[in-house]
Amino acid sequence: MGDIKPDTIPLLTSASQYSDWVAKIKGIMLFTGCWGPVLNASPPEGEKAEDWKKKDDQAKGLIWMHTATNYHYLLETKEEEVDGVKKRIAASYSAKDMWDVLKKEFGTPDTAEAIGLLMSFSNLPPMTDTRPLRDQLGTYITRIRDASNGGMHFTESQQAVFILMKLPPSYSTLSTSLTSSHPLKDWTAEWIQGKVLAEESLRSSTSQSVTRISKTKLKPSGPCDFCGSGTHHESTCWKKHPDQRPKRGGKGKGKGKEKDKDKGKGKDNSNNHAHTAAPAVNVLVAESSSNMHASFYSAAHAAGVRHTHWLMDSGASQHITFDINDFAEYKAYDTPIVFRTAASGEGSSVKALGEGLVRYETFIDGVKWSIDLPKVCYIPMVSSRLFSTGSIEKNGYSIFQGGQKMSIFDKLPSGAVTHGSMIKIEGRKILEGVFNPVNNLYDFVLEIKSGPHVHLSKTDYKTWHRRFGHAGKEALRHLPKNVKGVDHVDPADDEPCEGCAFGKSHRLPFSPSEKCATEPLELVHTDLDGPFIDDFSGLGIAYFLKRKSDAIKAFDNFKAWAETQTGKKIKRVRSDRGGEYLSNEFTQHLLDLGIEHQKSTPDSPQQNGRAERWNRTIVEKAMSMLHHAGP
Repeated sequence: MGDIKPDTIPLLTSASQYSDWVAKIKGIMLFTGCWGPVLNASPPEGEKAEDWKKKDDQAKGLIWMHTATNYHYLLETKEEEVDGVKKRIAASYSAKDMWDVLKKEFGTPDTAEAIGLLMSFSNLPPMTDTRPLRDQLGTYITRIRDASNGGMHFTESQQAVFILMKLPPSYSTLSTSLTSSHPLKDWTAEWIQGKVLAEESLRSSTSQSVTRISKTKLKPSGPCDFCGSGTHHESTCWKKHPDQRPKRGGKGKGKGKEKDKDKGKGKDNSNNHAHTAAPAVNVLVAESSSNMHASFYSAAHAAGVRHTHWLMDSGASQHITFDINDFAEYKAYDTPIVFRTAASGEGSSVKALGEGLVRYETFIDGVKWSIDLPKVCYIPMVSSRLFSTGSIEKNGYSIFQGGQKMSIFDKLPSGAVTHGSMIKIEGRKILEGVFNPVNNLYDFVLEIKSGPHVHLSKTDYKTWHRRFGHAGKEALRHLPKNVKGVDHVDPADDEPCEGCAFGKSHRLPFSPSEKCATEPLELVHTDLDGPFIDDFSGLGIAYFLKRKSDAIKAFDNFKAWAETQTGKKIKRVRSDRGGEYLSNEFTQHLLDLGIEHQKSTPDSPQQNGRAERWNRTIVEKAMSMLHHAGP
């Protein structure tokens, strides 16, 4: 009872404590039965006026006692305008009037107060899964509610997102599932809390199941059809599978300490512990949650193995992954393929950049399976790895589900299958997943042994042709010996390249021309789109211009550099009839330098062929690459 004494309620002195003050004084009023007058100024029908006045006085007394004295004037006076001047005059307030006055004064915090409440939530560290999440969630939800009520005015879905951001890192899979399976408009903080607590409960029960199973002595599953032993099954028989026999330490054939350990365990000691040769996952996969995989895989497998989650999706047309490191072999598409999704608006389509082979391993009933999954699409924008039920069944595999599990067999069962009937599966079980109640999908955990370096399939001629700016066949033929990292380029095919046809087509070939110059700098070709070219040596020097008017400065820079390097003087400059070359400034500048200016005939680029050829080489590559890139 000490927690609800009136003296436990703080004095109301500032807006920062108003929310806490309201919660505590409301509690004491509810306990003492005087909360009604705070909500209504008049008594409800059937209640005596004297009883209501007694409750009203009691409520007013509590409010008065727990308000700082410097604010008592708010509770006994009101502001009115007298002769055009605002004054405070005495007033007789009910409990509801006093409550409303304080709410108006303190209940609407200023900007700094609202930001402070939000910062108090933002500064909270992420939750930890080493402590129960219920109390942590309660604290975080209270803080974000205070910030919202304190002036930030967050919607229910926004508050839910804030809570989701504070979940422990180990709950990232849950976050992804909720994000991809429920529209944001339906989110609330309480809904997030329920999902998180359900997941925590599932993990807790799974952990207890794992502990119970690990302490249970395994029973023999014999007899073995291969050696006749009654202590093990043929699938774990060391005589049939000698590579499964664990290696013993020391020299000799199992003598010494290792031999003593097996003493007294029966005649067939060589296979008594055959069940322990397989990793613990052989026992745990049936009852464990997908989120527990790390604990029992880590003891059984070497570093470098990655454990990935795949969701079985009947709506997916192909297997999909978002991680390029999942592939053992991968080949990029020449042009990305667009897939439609179930979403609407933005995100209704995603691009697949390539496809390849995913190689994984799994343990089922004591047997280690190594399986290749071909034609898996690489789509970086998806949030989960997906199995396609259609692709699985199309390739001759069968899928059975029930008892919170889904199993995949490598051979379809023979005979008709009737709903509810018991059937014998002739195929071998190669994969098993567990039902995830969070997203209502089956979750499969796969070991992927491919490292971070993906083996890329051989790239064909067309791809290299496009990568190198639509280079010619002869240039690409020498690519492997001249470029590190290119091991092979397929022979060129006879199919015409649309990009080359678009970017390199021309009206007529330029007529062959002979060099006019007999020494360096005797003749220099120039065009605003290209470099300065020495006719004698064929050397071209390019300068990047921000404005056309910078052409004179670029020419002076080239002239100073070229004449210093060669010891020769520029004698003639040949250009087209562009405005920058016909300007009075450029013409006079060449006259001052004593340089002859040759200008080509209008619409005759052949007369300045050296410069035009350079320009065309650059433009062709750019146009071909732009055409291939698409709109």
